[in-house]
Amino acid sequence: MLRILIDQFSLEVLPFGDRQIKTLKNLHIANDHNDPFDHMVISHAITDRLILISSDRKFERYVSQRLDFVFNVR
Repeated sequence: MLRILIDQFSLEVLPFGDRQIKTLKNLHIANDHNDPFDHMVISHAITDRLILISSDRKFERYVSQRLDFVFNVR
């Protein structure tokens, strides 16, 4: 099923490796932001210089840590 979705939407699965883990380890976690998956996504975006687009304003708190964030209005 995953392979079908990857092919259908031309997705690329990005590895989460040593570089991303190092960024995660050094990430300053914002108060009241206890979602470890969000922290991994943030670390991945920072490490690989990816633009993170979300309607979750919590990500704005990481712009000072080099996160390239774009707020998406629902």
